[in-house]
Amino acid sequence: MVERKACSVVAASSIAFLLIGCETTGTPQNSQAALEKAKATSLEFSDVVERPPRSIEDITALLAAAPQTRSDEIERSIKVAHSEPTADALASKSRLASFYHRRSLARRRIGMLGGEVADARKVVELSTKLDWIRDAGHSEQSAGNWKASQQLFERVAKLGKEGYQFSSLSRSYAWTGDLVKAKEYRQKAIQAYRNNSSPWRQYHHSMTAAAISYTEGRWQEAEAELKTG
Repeated sequence: MVERKACSVVAASSIAFLLIGCETTGTPQNSQAALEKAKATSLEFSDVVERPPRSIEDITALLAAAPQTRSDEIERSIKVAHSEPTADALASKSRLASFYHRRSLARRRIGMLGGEVADARKVVELSTKLDWIRDAGHSEQSAGNWKASQQLFERVAKLGKEGYQFSSLSRSYAWTGDLVKAKEYRQKAIQAYRNNSSPWRQYHHSMTAAAISYTEGRWQEAEAELKTG
């Protein structure tokens, strides 16, 4: 209630200032009338204007009041994210790599970034699968480890010729300001996608072009390119 009254006083003062300023050539009676009009106007808004939450307790109260539901997919991800390798997985390098890759992705889905990166690094030590190495690169990138992510993307790009591999590398270099390499790998991505009917082709083209435009300061072009993706 105190906050509402405070808002009304401020509103009244502001409106009065504007109205009085518009009548500088008038009489004192006109100025008084303008002030009274401002007070009446502020009363109309006093029951409408509400202050936003001002403390963490206000926010947590709102969150606690919201329905707390989890999808089956999230429940499965939580279970996998907290699982440990079985004896069967430990007995095989390939199965162990598969376990860590699966757990890394599960941890990504529920926001366990530190655990996601740790598992991704184990995958890189155990496996040479390009898709898994690329996923590890994205994990490093999410953690802000740009150089590590670029090294992994470079490794994938040297061994594979898929467009998305070059696109990932192009965006990574664009985001770190190396526009020469960003454009170089973008051209490689365009070449690789020419004979590829992947449904992700347009998405990767748009995201890569947008990253380069944004880094060059062409924000309107970047926004337009993102919308076409």
